[in-house]
Amino acid sequence: MTDVEVEEFGITEWDLENEFNPNRVRYKQSREDQIYGVWADHRNSDDDEDERPAFRGAPRGAAHANISFVSGGTAGSSNTEEKATENDTREEIEIRIPTKKVRSMAGPSGIFAGERSALGSTIGTWEKHTKGIGAKLLLKMGYQPGRGLGKELQGISAPVEATLRKGKGAIGAYGPEKPAHKIADTVTANVDELELKQKREAKQWRRGEKKVKYVYKSLEEVQKEGATFVDRQTGPKVKVIDMTGPEQRVLSGYHQLAQHRPDEESTTKGPQGNFSLPELEDNLDILIETCENDIKRNTSRIECEKNRITNLRFEQERLIQEQDEGQSVRDTLKKLHEALRELEDGCGSNAVRALSVGEVCMIFRRLVEEFEGEFNQFELFDLAPLVIFPLMKDFLSAWQPLERPNHGVEVFRQWKNILERSHRPRNAPDYFYNLMWEVWCPPVRQWIFRWSARNPDPLVNLLEIWKPIVPAGVMSHLLEQIILPRIQQEVEQWNPLLDTVPIHSWIHPWLPLMSDSLEPVYQPIRMKLSYALTNWHPSDSSAKLILEPWVGVMPKGSLEAFIATNIIPKLGAVLQSFVIDPRNQEFEPWQWFTAWGDIAPVAALIAVLDKYFFPQFHQVLFQWLQTSSNYDEMATWFSGWKAAFPDRVLSDNRVREQFRLALDLMNRAVSGQPIQAIRPPEFYPQPPSVQQQARDRFAAPIPTGHNLNFTFKEMLERRAQEKGVLFMPIASRKQDGKQVYQLGTDRQLYLDRSVIFVFNGRTWVPTSMESLLDSC
Repeated sequence: MTDVEVEEFGITEWDLENEFNPNRVRYKQSREDQIYGVWADHRNSDDDEDERPAFRGAPRGAAHANISFVSGGTAGSSNTEEKATENDTREEIEIRIPTKKVRSMAGPSGIFAGERSALGSTIGTWEKHTKGIGAKLLLKMGYQPGRGLGKELQGISAPVEATLRKGKGAIGAYGPEKPAHKIADTVTANVDELELKQKREAKQWRRGEKKVKYVYKSLEEVQKEGATFVDRQTGPKVKVIDMTGPEQRVLSGYHQLAQHRPDEESTTKGPQGNFSLPELEDNLDILIETCENDIKRNTSRIECEKNRITNLRFEQERLIQEQDEGQSVRDTLKKLHEALRELEDGCGSNAVRALSVGEVCMIFRRLVEEFEGEFNQFELFDLAPLVIFPLMKDFLSAWQPLERPNHGVEVFRQWKNILERSHRPRNAPDYFYNLMWEVWCPPVRQWIFRWSARNPDPLVNLLEIWKPIVPAGVMSHLLEQIILPRIQQEVEQWNPLLDTVPIHSWIHPWLPLMSDSLEPVYQPIRMKLSYALTNWHPSDSSAKLILEPWVGVMPKGSLEAFIATNIIPKLGAVLQSFVIDPRNQEFEPWQWFTAWGDIAPVAALIAVLDKYFFPQFHQVLFQWLQTSSNYDEMATWFSGWKAAFPDRVLSDNRVREQFRLALDLMNRAVSGQPIQAIRPPEFYPQPPSVQQQARDRFAAPIPTGHNLNFTFKEMLERRAQEKGVLFMPIASRKQDGKQVYQLGTDRQLYLDRSVIFVFNGRTWVPTSMESLLDSC
């Protein structure tokens, strides 16, 4: 068999015999096996029967040899130590008192102490407190104590040390950065006496009872052997002068008194020289420490008392300040109580002396200005309904608003300045609003019910005077809920054919107060005027007198649509029967037409001219040029007709083009060129043409230069008027902040970004204009 042994893993007879044997000996791994595996050392194990049966045939020494990663390594370096251990079986164990027994760190093999001490006395000293796994692994892998690391032992032989620097300055600021000392490179091969004793103590349990020998040592010896240092407690740093020796010493504290002088041991003392009294020194140290503790305790007590005095001083100042504030609050509350007592004595049914409205107003003003904080803190504004409201009701009991509109204006203005707070809490009531609603509004409302809508001046004057004082909510209530229904009721009774008073005379005064709110009134007015113009003739100028004041009041699109529907067709009929005669011209029909040039839509007027005037004008001019050569008279006639056109109509490009054609015809005749009759346009809208043009303008998505710009609401209103369907806003009815309109008799709708939303009984649904108008 060769030196290299091979482990056989085949199945043997022993495996077959013990496979189903529940009582067979099972192998249990030791600590060495768990750490080193197959390289574990079993030389010191006495439990041979616990070994695995498969390894019984292998030699014990070769299986447990150390593994070396350096060529030429040898094993079995610990035989000498084992022999020395066996020869000292009878050696006595030393127990050091009073030091604590050092726990043995040797493994089961018993060679840990020798291996660890072989690394040196200073290298790896921390492994005294561990199992020594680091030193074992290094030795097993070929490391030689005292040599360097690495395969060729060329590395460093001493560990890298950390250097404690003096401060946080730059590198080199405190001198060289190298450590002050180096670990000694010399490594002794002998086993340290302490480690040998620990090793022997660890193996004594296998050699029976040993005789215990007690050795007593001094504290210095124990500290020297244990390499420990006991630092005595240092006291406070104070200057101490020591006069007990041959020379005077200046020390930094009492703790240095017990230290020996540097030259004390080297100085030879005679029989009469200095002597040492350790008991006396110890007593003096105790006394000094006690005095120092008393001084520290007294110092701490003094600091506590100083802090307590400071706190008491601050507390005294705080209490004095609180006392002053309390006195100030008491004086303020006393004055407030006197003012409230005066107010109580002068108001109510049990008043000693009834106060006037001006005196109560002055008292409240003084309360608000002088006691603003207390007024808000104690909610004294709640006195307003109890004191002010009854007093002001008596003040306005005999007031006639339409006859004396200025009565009480200054009084209510003062109450507004007093009761309106700039920083009123969210849930706090607005007492001035309640004052105007409960006190001022009822008498005004009663007089409005007796007021005639055709006489607006007294009521308009009253509301304009009180508008800066009356809250917006109260004013809106009067205008929209009371005055507007009265105006609508009067408009329903108005008959444009019988009433001699123009309707604008009692509607327009409300424009400064109700400009947008009057829109529901305009639709009935237009419908009544449309009915009145059924049999109207352009020779009657009353229609223009009625419509002209509404220019700029009614929406522009609505008014122009009304004129295009009710006025323009009749003007077209006048021009259709109008005869152009250069010799005996009658201008009265033409004046009827041009009278509407300032308010009628230009596009509708031009459409009528293109249809009825310019074809006849060109025909008359052509015949005149063929029968006569009096061009001066023709020029005068041409200039006269051009000057007869309104400026708004004459500035249009289409009208200017018609006159240019006539002028070209005259120029050709003057120059002797042949002339031809100007042909009229092949297509003209059928009567009523202006209505169709109005519909076309509304249907066009992008208005041209000749069309008018209408809003979507005006477009819908005009289309509804063409179909004879009622379209009017509903007063005080809004949906999502948009005005709700009534279309026909039962349709309600509102407009949002050119989209029509119709109420179907449950919700609002979008719909188109054509389908909506067809359904009506």
